[in-house]
Amino acid sequence: MPASLFGERFIGRREPAWHRLGEVFDADEKMSATDAMTRADIMFNVDKFPHFIELPDGSRIESNSYSVVREPTVDDPQYQVLATVGKEWTAIQAEDLATMLDPITVQYPVETAGAIGKGEKIFISLDAGESKIAGEDHNLFYLVSDARDGTGALNIAFTPVRVVCQNTLVAGLNDAKVSISIKHNQSIRKDAEFYLNIFSQMASVKDTVVSAMDAMTTVTLEEI
Repeated sequence: MPASLFGERFIGRREPAWHRLGEVFDADEKMSATDAMTRADIMFNVDKFPHFIELPDGSRIESNSYSVVREPTVDDPQYQVLATVGKEWTAIQAEDLATMLDPITVQYPVETAGAIGKGEKIFISLDAGESKIAGEDHNLFYLVSDARDGTGALNIAFTPVRVVCQNTLVAGLNDAKVSISIKHNQSIRKDAEFYLNIFSQMASVKDTVVSAMDAMTTVTLEEI
């Protein structure tokens, strides 16, 4: 099962991921989102460039489509086309996401961060702590992921899945108890700031969800 990581762009707290790629840092080490995403080497920029149609006479006309292009990196020193999108698609840079998340990491420490494919997806998860359900401890996480592939969105989710690769990213979003999907339109930065600012409210939702899950374990179903 491939990890689908971009190179070895992954860091994780406490324990290595199944793919054994990237870096593991000590559980007691606290870092900001900016530090974590820089250390995972996922701060590369993406931008949008227009497509042109070249006519038989050599002249060009602009089309209504655009390419999402990732800047060169040390280990992939070419510009990479990640997606074809429309006029309204707007990028949000990893650096901006990190700045928005930095205040939140004071309460919720960074758990994992990484990039998928050629950089078309990046993710960072924060440790929301342990909760006991039916006498068993469960780790819970806040997940922020950005898809720059033209088909995805910026997602903010509360999930029991520790994201370390493409498959766990999909599982984390599918299993999310609370999730928000933000389209890549011209207001994406403002929308991201708004929803990330209500993470503290999502913490109370987490407690409610955990209480409900724990209560369900005490219910006995009887056949009628």
